[in-house]
Amino acid sequence: ETTGSVFATLQLSIVEADGLPRMDIIKGCDGFCVAFMDGGHQLVHTTQVVPKSLAPTWNEEVMFNLTRRNRVLSVMLLDKDTLTKDDLVGCCYIDVSSLAAQTDDVTYRDVWMPLRNPSHSQAELTARVHLKLCLRLLNPLVGGGKPAEEGTGEE
Repeated sequence: ETTGSVFATLQLSIVEADGLPRMDIIKGCDGFCVAFMDGGHQLVHTTQVVPKSLAPTWNEEVMFNLTRRNRVLSVMLLDKDTLTKDDLVGCCYIDVSSLAAQTDDVTYRDVWMPLRNPSHSQAELTARVHLKLCLRLLNPLVGGGKPAEEGTGEE
């Protein structure tokens, strides 16, 4: 198998976030997420902006086709600003290989990921994002702990 061929799909649900800091004095936080896979600029999804909320809910789903080059899923949570550059609230990273189970073709995870921001100490930042992930292997390896199919059609 070449490193450029699709070997799995990753369904990502960006559910919600909580513990967001006040990014603006007046309105709090206008949060949105950007999710992307390394190894390809086309593997990007941006959620809708939820205005004036320190606990936004998105419930947005995106499907990524993964190749062997895709190793890390990144999710950045930003505060939308109309006059200046959007502010980074925090980000989290998931190693895709850690999702793959040894014996199952499909792996589900429902996780709250703490957000990290190099501009803030972790003690100050309590923000986290709720993600649901489903990794589905497209061509499971034969003999990987599963019985081979019986019968080949030969007599």
